[in-house]
Amino acid sequence: MLEGVDESESSSSAEDLEVGSRLLKQHVRDQERCLQRYIGNLKLLKGSCLLCRLVESVDPSTLETVWGADHGLEKCRSVGKWRFFNSKRAAIEEGQRRFSAGQRRHKGWLSTYTSCFKCGNPQTICVMQGKGQCEYGDILMPACWGAYQREIWRGEVLKQLAGRDFCDELEYMLWLGEEREVYGQKGCNMMFIGNQVMIDILSGL
Repeated sequence: MLEGVDESESSSSAEDLEVGSRLLKQHVRDQERCLQRYIGNLKLLKGSCLLCRLVESVDPSTLETVWGADHGLEKCRSVGKWRFFNSKRAAIEEGQRRFSAGQRRHKGWLSTYTSCFKCGNPQTICVMQGKGQCEYGDILMPACWGAYQREIWRGEVLKQLAGRDFCDELEYMLWLGEEREVYGQKGCNMMFIGNQVMIDILSGL
């Protein structure tokens, strides 16, 4: 009788292992598929001005823009461009200050060894890691900052995605640099939020 129980338990354990293995393989496939979609979205938005798509709107509820978005950030003429640069600089400086004060484990804006400090993408996507021209530069950072400028993102979307409120833009920018795994990749919150912003932009085209 005891042997029968042992055999039953052994069979059940084997089935559980098989089910667990299948679920793990499916999870890995799903993660890889989502990562490829993320890279595909980067390719689609490459060379496009995310600030003009998100900030310089005639009507904030649409993606129609004053300047158009068929130019890169370097050629952008909007006031939002300089506001973005100032916000980015403030995040870097505050990150360094908090590190010096022992309030952060990493110096600067983005968590160490998580993302390229120029484009915000993880090392598996950006091989340059700040040492040259990033293939997908000027996408994630402007997208994340631009999204915050929209009232619906500040009031609803970010609270749902981040699971928290932000007292101001600087706190949000610093949070973007914190480490986070996205689609099995070691990255930061910027990748997580930027991914959703890209999906929203492209679904509106």
